[in-house]
Amino acid sequence: MTAPGKFFLPPYVPTGSGGILGDEYGHGDAVAVSALGDSSVGPFPGVYGTPNKFDGLAFNAQLIMQDIGYFVDSVSLPSDWITELFVRAYNEGARIQNSSWGHGNQYNNPFDGTYSFRTQLIDRFLKDPQYYDSVQVFAFGNLGGDNNIPPPSVPYRPNTLSDEAHAKNAISVGGDRNGAQRNVMYTYSSRGPTNDGIQIGRVKPDLVSVGSTITKGDSFANN
Repeated sequence: MTAPGKFFLPPYVPTGSGGILGDEYGHGDAVAVSALGDSSVGPFPGVYGTPNKFDGLAFNAQLIMQDIGYFVDSVSLPSDWITELFVRAYNEGARIQNSSWGHGNQYNNPFDGTYSFRTQLIDRFLKDPQYYDSVQVFAFGNLGGDNNIPPPSVPYRPNTLSDEAHAKNAISVGGDRNGAQRNVMYTYSSRGPTNDGIQIGRVKPDLVSVGSTITKGDSFANN
């Protein structure tokens, strides 16, 4: 779905990560084409570089792909992940970075899904004048509902955003439904407010976007 020349650099595994280069789950491809996919279908079939409804939101942008996935639905972070992911991407030319991973609060563990040391590292990086124009975007997480109960009976679970999505200086993004239900949160999207160790947390997510009933590209369909 992406045209030649999309990459700043070839995709790579950051130093210190146990990642395996490739998209074992199809998630990376789906996120990439949602952001900057350039489709040849539409009103001008066979022509890349022409906007149509199947393109990503910034289809003329370029991409740096860092692979930290080492098997299905798991990540392997470098020990110094701020340097290897954020600083390295910045030095390679990226100013907007999307991270669809995080340490969630799946079992209501009070030490997970909080404003933790991980969150503080993100905020510290984004306050550094050297990286003033860096924008870090984190997915909110997939722990907002009971996955075993079909909608509309799914009870939502508050305070389920990841550590990383708690960051005050980053943009945290959740998912909503499509069409007539566009004002309803997507079942699995994590929910706020933040869990900062006080009674009333901050409002999160910062943004929501459609997370269900969408057309996407992936590595399996090769589209």
